[in-house]
Amino acid sequence: MVGAISVAVMAAAFEAALGFAKSDTRGGAEPIFGRQSVADLLMGVKMRIDASRFLTWKACHALDNGLGGELALEAKIYCSELAVKSVTDCAFAVGM
Repeated sequence: MVGAISVAVMAAAFEAALGFAKSDTRGGAEPIFGRQSVADLLMGVKMRIDASRFLTWKACHALDNGLGGELALEAKIYCSELAVKSVTDCAFAVGM
């Protein structure tokens, strides 16, 4: 459950930051998404979301098939830690 909630939080932060980065120019000629530093931050967040989503799916599959809860514990710790880093990176990307 914690893994799935973490994925949802990361995805919401990513979508908000991506929308902002594509629309705001910060006084320049093009949106800030065109800057490499912002694009790199957001790409890192996207990769963390995908990795967390797949680990959570695998943990759910393991629990459904009686393969133990070790993957569920891994998903809980891994995804919750990445959620904190991802939300922080999204805030940095939009300049907060």
